[in-house]
Parts: sequence; C-alpha cells; structure tokens
Amino acid sequence: MLFILPASLMAQDSARAMLHNDGGVLLNGAPAPKSSAIFLHDLVQTQKGRWAKIDADGSTVTVQPETIVQFEGDELVIDLGSLQLSTSRGMRVRVNC
Repeated sequence: MLFILPASLMAQDSARAMLHNDGGVLLNGAPAPKSSAIFLHDLVQTQKGRWAKIDADGSTVTVQPETIVQFEGDELVIDLGSLQLSTSRGMRVRVNC
C-alpha cells in the first residue's frame, strides 16, 4: 500500500538547524565551516569580534561575539554572552550564566 501525503502534513524536525558564520566560531570545540548543519546538544562558541547566525524552523538567532550557546532543538542554553532571537515557532532561551 502506498500513501502520498502533502509536505505540509509531514512533521517538522526541530532537532536540527543551520549555522552560518564569518569565521572565528567553534562548533563542538573545532573550527566551524562557514555553513554547517547543527543538531541536538551541539555547542556553538563565538570568539571576540565574531558572530554566528543559527537558522532553525521558524526561528533565527544571532549569536553575539564571545558567546557560548548549546542548541537543544526548540531551546537554546546560553552559558556566557548574549544573543538575539526572532521566532514564530516559540523557541526558548535558558540562561545558565
């Protein structure tokens, strides 16, 4: 039996996002490429004078310089620094500083 469903009925996966940066960003402790997929529990760390952008389903995050943030799907856990969040899907930020 074969079922064909429209794309709008398929579940959205909030456990992944895209990381974009201009250099000077670490992903799980290693230098991050300019664009990279990120997944649950990935750690993003920006260096002095550098920023990163995380694009998730319905949310955009600008990670400011000298910030450490962990991606948890529909939640970001910030350990140090600051970020700017724009969301239409209810992404949350938990502060652990």
